[in-house]
Amino acid sequence: MKVAILDDYQNVSLTLGKFEKLKKNFDFHVFNHPFENEEKAIEQLKDFEVLLVMRERTRITKKIISNLKNLKLIITSGKLNKSIDFLTTKEKKILVCGTDSSSNSTAELTWALILGLARNLREEAENMYQGVIGKQHWDMN
Repeated sequence: MKVAILDDYQNVSLTLGKFEKLKKNFDFHVFNHPFENEEKAIEQLKDFEVLLVMRERTRITKKIISNLKNLKLIITSGKLNKSIDFLTTKEKKILVCGTDSSSNSTAELTWALILGLARNLREEAENMYQGVIGKQHWDMN
């Protein structure tokens, strides 16, 4: 089974999972760069049965889905991928699944950054790092 991993611009996807075990039954191909247009995407993805969509950079449109005759499965990191035409996948009976994710991630990150600034987290971490690396010890007597 041929599997395309899309939008892995850091080229890390095959190092993050247990792909070595899967390579016996699956032929993985990583796409690091975005496709120029829908026609190029169709041309390069036409033989694949599975798309692993890492980001929302490549839109999986009705035109692309309709022209990928071998496509059986789309897997996305997260359930709220707005770049996939879910109506067309349903019509074509293509299974789409994704991982669980927090629906509040933006708010959580914002609060983490605010707390980090309020507590001078970066400066304190650097001070602690310098203390350990510089072997600075204070006499408590």
